[in-house]
Amino acid sequence: MNAILLLSLIVSMPGAAPAVPGAGSSPDQLVQVGKAYANKGEHDKAIAALSEALKGKPKAAAEAEYLLGLCYSRKEMLPEAAAHLERSTALEPHRYEAWLLLGMTRDLSKDAAGAAEAYRKAIAATPERPEAHKELGATLLLLGKPEEAIVELEAALKAAPFQTDILGDLGYAQLMAKRCDEAVKTLQKADKRSADNLVHLGDGYACLGKTDEAIAAFDKAVALKADHARGLFHLGLMKMKKGDHVGAREALERAKKADPDNRKIGEALERLKAK
Repeated sequence: MNAILLLSLIVSMPGAAPAVPGAGSSPDQLVQVGKAYANKGEHDKAIAALSEALKGKPKAAAEAEYLLGLCYSRKEMLPEAAAHLERSTALEPHRYEAWLLLGMTRDLSKDAAGAAEAYRKAIAATPERPEAHKELGATLLLLGKPEEAIVELEAALKAAPFQTDILGDLGYAQLMAKRCDEAVKTLQKADKRSADNLVHLGDGYACLGKTDEAIAAFDKAVALKADHARGLFHLGLMKMKKGDHVGAREALERAKKADPDNRKIGEALERLKAK
């Protein structure tokens, strides 16, 4: 789930919000007060104002429930967040941001199937926005559905063609779907400041039998993140394949240190000792 996206989610409301609630404030004025506090990151004050507003049955009840869900999400109180977001979507079924945030909240709660359902509702509400397509694609990967993930990530990329993190996710999905040539082409355009992207690029090259290119990609990945266990492990395997047993042992020992419970790394080291 995209933490930056979570922090940025606020729905615009017309009119200036008062800084503090005053005596005799209407329920809808209190909703605006709560929004102002939420915008400033003062979540407890926002929750107090919005909860008070809901007692008076404001016209903007769906907005108030959404903002409460947002504040509770930021406080990592996920059951409370989900409850308010579900009420918001019940009151206003086409509220894109509420469905999107509900999906993200369910993702954080390890409910991938529920998250996917919410993201699909967000897409149905506003299909041209990239965020829900991207989040749904990532969730479908977790559910072991790379081909479906590719469809969503391609839709996200069409909506936001210069968003390089989408390219990274799309390339990984293509790799998981065994579309190795497509994965390499996509990952070559992805953000090279991401060690994960470089490791996936290396895996793509390895899938195509391009050992030297794979080693170069893995080398760049572990230069960016020295304890990247997967990168070190796969670098060791590629060096073993090339007959560089010294380099393979060094990479695999570093991988073992980074991920001591990974049985496959230990098995690779044992195979290397037998050579």
